[in-house]
Amino acid sequence: MNKKLHIRFIINPKSGVGSKARLPDMIEKLLDQSKYTYEISYTTGPGHATELARDAADKKMSIVVACGGDGSVNEVAAGLIGSETRLAIIPRGSGNGLAMYLGLGRGVKKALRAINHGRTEQIDICYMNDRPYINMGGVGYAALVAYKLKSSKLRGFIAYAKFAVEQASWFKGREVTVTANGETKKFNTFLIEVANGAMFGYNVTIAPKAKLNDGLLDVFLVKYRPRWRIILSLALRWPFNVLHKSSLVNYFKTDHLKIEMHQATPYHMDGEGGITRHTVEYRVAPKAINIIVPKQCRVL
Repeated sequence: MNKKLHIRFIINPKSGVGSKARLPDMIEKLLDQSKYTYEISYTTGPGHATELARDAADKKMSIVVACGGDGSVNEVAAGLIGSETRLAIIPRGSGNGLAMYLGLGRGVKKALRAINHGRTEQIDICYMNDRPYINMGGVGYAALVAYKLKSSKLRGFIAYAKFAVEQASWFKGREVTVTANGETKKFNTFLIEVANGAMFGYNVTIAPKAKLNDGLLDVFLVKYRPRWRIILSLALRWPFNVLHKSSLVNYFKTDHLKIEMHQATPYHMDGEGGITRHTVEYRVAPKAINIIVPKQCRVL
């Protein structure tokens, strides 16, 4: 008889807009307990998910499940880098960008089905300086929206839209110097996103050529122009997933990116961030983490 594999579910009780109260019951009901034993841990603050994940990896647990949004997935992944322990996701956040990209949707049932019957893949991890992230990082307007949303008690798409509109009404461009692929250029930027996966939350695809296991960063740089022009150009392309084709966008791949700031600039990594005045560098650690995806996942 095969030995059962052990799973640690890490639940962020503060992520997203819905209650997590029913999640333990759904795990008990839907997890294939002929294959798995499990335990549940709850996070108590920033960084705790990383500690719990690292402890699970040290104890050679088979799977750690991040139950939360992109920020929670980021924290859990940081504790599993370079280990044999596999990452899985139950999307319980607001945007759930990585989960949506992998085909997990927003529901618990589909995510648990992937754990029961899915497959394991190796994917890249990105770094901003020495800090890892798994899906999306960047500087500028989108980072400011994420920063404002994180510091608010509001959650969900309505909250995201509220802050996006508010910040767009006054946000000014940032002068930066960008070095990549042997070239150095200066830009007045609205935002720069450095992507591992293809999309933000809420199905906003900005990097359609991104692959989680190609060892490359996908850079989506929007040049600063009059706000009405930026909004119009991007709004017309958003429904068709062709934001990268705007004349205001520089979109390219690289394995290393340096952004020199010339003034205080917002930054984020999977929605977690702040303000920096310093140079930031981005790099990739190829296939640094094992992740469980749906059996029919089309992006890996």
